[in-house]
Amino acid sequence: MFLKHPAGFFCLLFIIPQCDKFLPMQGIGTSSVNLSEITTFIFDLDGVLWRGNTAIEGAIAAVKKLREAGKRCLFCTNNSSSTPAHYVEKLNDMGLHVKESDVLTSSWVTAHYLSGHFTGPFLAYVVGEEGIYSSLQKIGARIVPDSDLDSIQSVDCVVVGIDREFNYKKLHHAQRLIQNGALFIATNRDGTYPVEDGVRPGAGSIVAAVEAASGITPVTVGKPRSVMVDLALQKLNLKPDEVAFVGDRLDTDIACARRAGITAICVLTGVTSEEKAVRARGELRPHYIYATLTDLCKEALTSSPTITSAPGESLIQAESPEEPASTLDDIDQLFEESQDEPASEEDKNFDLDTALSVASETEPELPESQKPATASEEGDNEAIDTTESTFDLDKAMSTVSSEEATPPSQTPEADAKKEEADKESFDWKLD
Repeated sequence: MFLKHPAGFFCLLFIIPQCDKFLPMQGIGTSSVNLSEITTFIFDLDGVLWRGNTAIEGAIAAVKKLREAGKRCLFCTNNSSSTPAHYVEKLNDMGLHVKESDVLTSSWVTAHYLSGHFTGPFLAYVVGEEGIYSSLQKIGARIVPDSDLDSIQSVDCVVVGIDREFNYKKLHHAQRLIQNGALFIATNRDGTYPVEDGVRPGAGSIVAAVEAASGITPVTVGKPRSVMVDLALQKLNLKPDEVAFVGDRLDTDIACARRAGITAICVLTGVTSEEKAVRARGELRPHYIYATLTDLCKEALTSSPTITSAPGESLIQAESPEEPASTLDDIDQLFEESQDEPASEEDKNFDLDTALSVASETEPELPESQKPATASEEGDNEAIDTTESTFDLDKAMSTVSSEEATPPSQTPEADAKKEEADKESFDWKLD
């Protein structure tokens, strides 16, 4: 009777899209996991542990409690501005004592990739800061300064990351060298990063400028690529279902965790709002959402019954039990399509608005062959060896690929086919 009245039908159209606020939140992806059974947490830094140089309230204390309870805690950041040693010092100053082997950065991964890509000494032009310079110099790269570029027409690669002294001259140098055949590497594509009073432009803003000027899409090394997480899993011999990644960005942290097949946890202390976190789809979609690390810590250290859910689904914990969130689709098109996209497309920033626009669509359940896999062998759950100082990079990466792409052409005329082959090879190696 209600639907027969025009006004009643109009009201129904308005109510249905809003009804998700009154239903329990459930998602899809990895198998259901009781957070108290997670043995290892990997934390992003900016927006999770601190904003700028200020620790987020309760964050350091929460990590300390997790470590005291026997949980492994690693730290993984897309911020290429600083060295692992700098992050160790910053964490120590905040009262959290860690080793360099606990910290993974996009600069470190970039250097490791380039050390395998080029078989000998190579020339690099860097748009970036200390973290990139230090990492490349450790592998023997010769970094060309701006003052020498008037006499140099080509280099082997151009590496772009966060650069708070970026200017038009640097943009022009990067444009010319890439157009002359240099391999274009982006450490990461985070458009912004959080600080005490809001957000500031991130490396992705600079990468976008260089991409627009050169007309070339870069090879992106950091998150959402899963290589940093993959290396940590290999090194510690961990099973994916006992590891969780904690981040504040959907398009990097959460997507990275999903690609690595581990539990994805979003905290709302950084750049992502509650609304976007709840409505996200596919590989942008967290398995758990918490307001703060303090809330996450309480859940992770509380014994609770095993979580169960429908096949192919896992429970997503809202940041507050008094505020139930939306029912999400069983399978969404974004996740399915993202597995089939070429590497050059995956390297681009995710469009959150586009991802959120599919919130009301439903998709058939994925076959078993396409669901995230878990490790088949029992992992070593012993505590981290405190005598170990660094990761064995060569050993860890040896399982990823036995072939490396050849260096780019050194002639002014760039070979387009060769460039595309390089990108596809890199995508296969990392993903």
